[in-house]
Amino acid sequence: MNSKSTFIKCILSLILLIFLPGFTDADEFKVHYFRAGVHEIEEIRVSDDHVAIKGEGSGITILHVKKGITITGKEPRISGFSLIGNGEGTGIVLKNTYRAIINDVEIQNYSLGLLSICEFGHRQWLHTYRDLYIYEGENGNLRSYNPKIRGVELRYSGEKSSTGGWLQGGGFSNTHTFFGGRIAVPGTPLLIDGPTATKFFGTYIDMPLEPIRITERSAGLQLFGVHLDQSAVAKKKKKPVLILENPKFNRVKIFGQHQGLMRPGLIVDGKGNPVPKKFIYLSPEKY
Repeated sequence: MNSKSTFIKCILSLILLIFLPGFTDADEFKVHYFRAGVHEIEEIRVSDDHVAIKGEGSGITILHVKKGITITGKEPRISGFSLIGNGEGTGIVLKNTYRAIINDVEIQNYSLGLLSICEFGHRQWLHTYRDLYIYEGENGNLRSYNPKIRGVELRYSGEKSSTGGWLQGGGFSNTHTFFGGRIAVPGTPLLIDGPTATKFFGTYIDMPLEPIRITERSAGLQLFGVHLDQSAVAKKKKKPVLILENPKFNRVKIFGQHQGLMRPGLIVDGKGNPVPKKFIYLSPEKY
């Protein structure tokens, strides 16, 4: 009798799993699919919590989107296309997204390639970027030395208290991880402004003119085998590679690919003064 009742329960459970709404990928996940080829679109705005924007691959699916892509849902998946603008606006905006994954995406010809912003009262968590390429021109070609053309900005719009902590009830932004890819823009390639732990693995960052910047309220940048490539123009103008507005708090760690970075003037504070070696972790110390 017990075995028979157990068997009936198993059958009923299977029926519920098959027929109850909300258990299938089609019901829970919206997919915006773009075939290979060129697509002309004015703007893409998505607010669904579980959504995918997919193409056949960067360079294969090409989206000409004048006003870029804005996503406000919780868990977007973005992959497999080249996104091309008209020289203005932002390519991809992630606004208050909880867990985003971007894979095999190329962004070209926008004033700002990628903006991830966490507003007051919201949270961000575990964003992952694989093979993300942000260029000013096609295939990484440099069209100008316009500092207004930037790469990636990771921002938080909350405020700090008078004692230096983050205000209660505010937003929280954490863990942006980049694997591979390339950033090649004349302006700031990376700006971190908020309480975020950011890691780059094997990314190639071109710096034709402007350096990476970490604001005074930001902490936790780690670079693993990242190639920081200054142009001859940037070197001639004695531009830094990295600006730490608050070296004691910013906590930067660099592993490999940092030959000569401790030369005076390459890593500076918000006032342009060289940052003491004790505020930067280098491994190995000599490359």
